[in-house]
Amino acid sequence: MGSFLLFVSTLEPRKNLPTLLRALAVCRERQPDAEIRLAIAGARGWRESAIFQTVQDLYLQDAVFFLGGVETEELRWLYNACRIYINPSRYEGFGLPVLEALACAAPTLIADTSSLPEIVGDAAICVPPLDIDAWAEAILTLWHDDARRAELARLGPLQAARFSWQRAARETLALYRRVAAR
Repeated sequence: MGSFLLFVSTLEPRKNLPTLLRALAVCRERQPDAEIRLAIAGARGWRESAIFQTVQDLYLQDAVFFLGGVETEELRWLYNACRIYINPSRYEGFGLPVLEALACAAPTLIADTSSLPEIVGDAAICVPPLDIDAWAEAILTLWHDDARRAELARLGPLQAARFSWQRAARETLALYRRVAAR
């Protein structure tokens, strides 16, 4: 348990997986004994061929596992079993997989773009989306820092609890009432 990085989403350009793959290659070059592996759970999307080509070009076939779409129970297991959940996306409308990872107490690294920093608050580490060296450094640092991973695991569910369908419905209804009152 806890021996792999996890990324969850449809494979498409905005998810920025080539940057993550390059960072993984840097990590494996700097610390080959760490044996860092990446599990990618998500369906193929569009223009995903660059992702597979990057795996080939960087000789990461033994370190990257494409799981395809996974069922809810398998996904829950992956979030709970990973050492680090990682999302380098350049743009997210909301970022539901990040929230799921936090709810499952997965120590989380995210890109510091769009909605992601707002979703995670202080419960994750934010990294510039295109900075390969920053991603590699963040991965290696968190990979070896048991105390920091434990702290993020503690904070994650607390942050995730701030978001609920009940709260969204309550706030939407309040907004409709304010608009109707005008």
